[in-house]
Amino acid sequence: MKRLILFSFLFLICLVLNSSITYSQSGWVVQSTPFIISDFQFINSQTGFISGDQGKVAKTTDGGNSWSLISIPLNLSVRGIYFSNLNTGVAITYKQAPTQYPPFIKYLFKTTNGGLTWDSTFKDAGYVNDSKVYMLNKDTILTLEDGWADPGIIGMLNLSTNGGITFNRVINTFEGFYSLKFINNKTGWVCTHSASDFGPISTGVYKTINSGINWNRIYIDSVSSTTIPTTINSISFLNNNTGFIGGAKGRFAKTTNSGLEWIDRNFSNRFSFADIHFFDEFTGYAGITRNNTLSDSSGIYRTTNAGISWAKMTNSPLTSIYRFKFINDLTGWASGYSSSTGDALIKTVTGGLTAVEQISSILPEKFSLKQNYPNPFNPTTKINYDIQISGDVSLKVYDAVGNEVETLVNENQNGGSYSVSFNAGNYPSGVYFYKLTAGSFSETRKMLVVK
Repeated sequence: MKRLILFSFLFLICLVLNSSITYSQSGWVVQSTPFIISDFQFINSQTGFISGDQGKVAKTTDGGNSWSLISIPLNLSVRGIYFSNLNTGVAITYKQAPTQYPPFIKYLFKTTNGGLTWDSTFKDAGYVNDSKVYMLNKDTILTLEDGWADPGIIGMLNLSTNGGITFNRVINTFEGFYSLKFINNKTGWVCTHSASDFGPISTGVYKTINSGINWNRIYIDSVSSTTIPTTINSISFLNNNTGFIGGAKGRFAKTTNSGLEWIDRNFSNRFSFADIHFFDEFTGYAGITRNNTLSDSSGIYRTTNAGISWAKMTNSPLTSIYRFKFINDLTGWASGYSSSTGDALIKTVTGGLTAVEQISSILPEKFSLKQNYPNPFNPTTKINYDIQISGDVSLKVYDAVGNEVETLVNENQNGGSYSVSFNAGNYPSGVYFYKLTAGSFSETRKMLVVK
């Protein structure tokens, strides 16, 4: 009998623990990191790495909830980090050398035991302090730089095929290299931009089909009498044919023939695309930074029509996005900045969306906002509402003094009945209000969090 009781008790504990582990907040959530990050990489939903200044690297094995600090020798600034599997990874670092020219010394460190120890495999003088690193496998490593406008050294795309012991410059042009995308171990693209005084101004795309050994320039956008090509900051390919580019001055384009031709779908030139990620040929995210801090709104934008139009995602706590990393259609991370958080890392396990469910398509007689259930609650509750006619719908949560704490819905919805979950796990006990706005209809209700 005692064993049965003990087993039942342990079983109940497991149920509680599993329920708390499997529950996840919708939208984007800020993750606590031990330092300001310069780059990050996730291998799967649990294991990831972040890097920063003064040789700082940290590892997580629980999806970013907690981090273990790792130190890289020489106390260098770690500008880029990349892992090809759970054990093998590289970090590119630099230090200033003002008494020499070029003025930076760059080191590549490599680990084969998940970051426990690091060995310097390569050292070189460089002209820039901002580099990116990419691994295809334990032997094939690429580094890219945007560079300076000096003859022959404006940018570099370097390749190592011996695990980082030696590197060769594989594209020797007057260009800077901004973004690299591989769809498998053979096929990849890199986008470039040239603004040198020693060569023509142009934007281009190169492609490789042999793991970066050889690159063919498949697209060039040269300067004309009326326009100057804008920098392409990010490139994203779904397969060998379909890809997207995003850049400065609202430059966005799609290709369906592997990058030979691009269909321009320019966004507002007040914005710049910092990074893009597409789940399929229609749906994707863009990290957008504003050029006019007084009037423009930046952050995460989403498209469902291949970039013809973009909608701002108001559930993001960051106002500027530097980089996305998704490991599947639901789980991903983004690095960026906001005035309230500073530089930060955010995570989603719902594909970036708030969990809104349409529970009926029958048109209700009127607009209405239901009382949340359960109420009081800890930490989750359901909010149901009715939309009489199609239109823009907003559902926001406010604290007791009227500060907006979360946007649950901000999208165009068809007429019908809907249900949305709210998780107050990050908020203290107290009274909260939720407000539904749809056209001229507006209603507010009160709910209570008790912890």
